[in-house]
Amino acid sequence: MTKAAVARSLRIERSYVTILINGKRTPHIRTLETMREFEMGRGEICKGGNYGKIGLGHGDLFFLLFLSLFLARDGGMRKNGVICERTAVFIRSFVHYLSHWLGPVLPPALLRILGIPSKRHSQRLIGFLNRQEVEAILAATGETWTGQRDHLLFLLLYNTGARISEILSLKVSNLAIAEQHIELLGKGRKHRRVPLWPQTQKRLRTWLKNNHFAPDAPLLPNRFGQRLTRAGAAYQLQKVINRASTEMPSLKTRHISPHSFRHSTAMALLEANVPTDVIALYLGHESPQTTHLYVEASLQLKKQALAKVEPPKTKRCRFRLAEADLLFLENL
Repeated sequence: MTKAAVARSLRIERSYVTILINGKRTPHIRTLETMREFEMGRGEICKGGNYGKIGLGHGDLFFLLFLSLFLARDGGMRKNGVICERTAVFIRSFVHYLSHWLGPVLPPALLRILGIPSKRHSQRLIGFLNRQEVEAILAATGETWTGQRDHLLFLLLYNTGARISEILSLKVSNLAIAEQHIELLGKGRKHRRVPLWPQTQKRLRTWLKNNHFAPDAPLLPNRFGQRLTRAGAAYQLQKVINRASTEMPSLKTRHISPHSFRHSTAMALLEANVPTDVIALYLGHESPQTTHLYVEASLQLKKQALAKVEPPKTKRCRFRLAEADLLFLENL
């Protein structure tokens, strides 16, 4: 592959990401990270040999990269199958873009990428926190500046059921405490308003009163005044869980992330008999079918459903010795 071909490839890929960022499509929060992984992976394929000598073109390199990612998900080359799947989705999307951009000039090998099926994998049950566990986490945040911020962060996550990226991107100007709601920017650049509990409103008022933030400042900054990152929020949550696990031992053996609060909100709404279409609107789901996953995970709803079904009548099983066995025991 010549230097000119590589440079042309990079121009195409950057124009694709530019189109995503400019608003024709909303990029995933990790799109650029995925693209860097893609470039590193293609570099590994190109390393160690001149593919131009054996007749492999630009499309063939793409196909080899995609095929290696596809096989790696079962072959153990990558421990995190989610990263491989995300990279594969990015490459598929990029190939669709190329098909519109290049048209008939598109190398045939690229079209073979679209023919490779998605990898199947086992789906774990959705993990969520019950009310007692959420209260234990909130009680363990402390009264320091960081503790007050973390308490507000976790309370907002549970109150709104928002994604962690939606809460961390909040600015002071997004609040409407007087109207008792906040405005979130979700996937697809869709805005939605979510009501707040009175205790959440009180926490927000206290937080803004103690910290004189500018209207365009992040609502939940780090200690340097910058927006708190996802990794920072996850780190703070683990610290709080370690303290809360002394009072709530069930937290020790579970994998809990900031996204667990979103699942917990959905399960709490579902077990309160809120219709699934309303839950989908509350959480900002694209389709109510996504909300159906919580119905499958709710053991409480299954117990309520089972209680409405009359169990079949069965005979009592009593063990009785046969006559021959009784005679044998009497003659001992």
